[in-house]
Amino acid sequence: MSSRSSSLHAVESARVIILLAGMMLASLGLVVRLWQEQIVKAASYRTSLERQSVRRVRLPAVRGVILDRNGACLARNRPSYCVAVYVEELRKPGRLDKTVDEIERVLDHLSAVLELPRETDREDVRTHLRKRMPIPLLAWRNIPRDALARWAERGVVEPGVDIYVEPVREYPQGDTLGHVLGHVGRADPPTGEGDFHYYVPEMEGKGGVERARNDLLAGEPGGRLIRVDASGFRHDVIAERLPREGATISLTIDIDYQRAAESALAGDRAAAVVMDPR
Repeated sequence: MSSRSSSLHAVESARVIILLAGMMLASLGLVVRLWQEQIVKAASYRTSLERQSVRRVRLPAVRGVILDRNGACLARNRPSYCVAVYVEELRKPGRLDKTVDEIERVLDHLSAVLELPRETDREDVRTHLRKRMPIPLLAWRNIPRDALARWAERGVVEPGVDIYVEPVREYPQGDTLGHVLGHVGRADPPTGEGDFHYYVPEMEGKGGVERARNDLLAGEPGGRLIRVDASGFRHDVIAERLPREGATISLTIDIDYQRAAESALAGDRAAAVVMDPR
């Protein structure tokens, strides 16, 4: 009997030793796996996280000025005052519709204060949140001076709302020389620049000198790196490269002679040449 008990005890001991060895090997394997995941692959995970949480925004440059031969301004930029809503500051926990409701409330309040009808509806807000969440929503563009005055007088303090200035092209000489200067329009998002996720609207030449010398007038765009959270809301700005302003172009045209020629030939199909016979 004692021989049999000893044999059973030896078998049980062997089983326990094997079980403990298996557990130790499993624990060692788990430790090795954790080391690989947390140490060896940490750099690749960090890179992947940055790619998922960092967005690149293309910033347009201020367009260059066009002058006549004597320095008279033919084309320039004027400031257009816009009301910008920074949606990340109005974010509400829960479903996206709660954030939409909050933005709607703010827009209705601003509409009453500024005495301006709304330019964006609920669907515009939802579209912005789906496609352009990390950049400001421009709720009003080119607001009049009296609305700006009401903003200043009433001391509007609304979280997530500020005045944003964007340049608008203007031609101080009116229609004079319009066929030569051409005009500008909103540029299409550039192709072949996959480094940028979002584009702030910018101008490009659509005719005349504005189009022919767009490469000089447009300047060099800048960029901004922003970090977003898992929902896509902007968290903070990581880095920024400022745009380079467009060049100033001087034409050989004299605006006074041009205006006189256009006045003299008004209504006729003709051409005029101004020469110095000396």
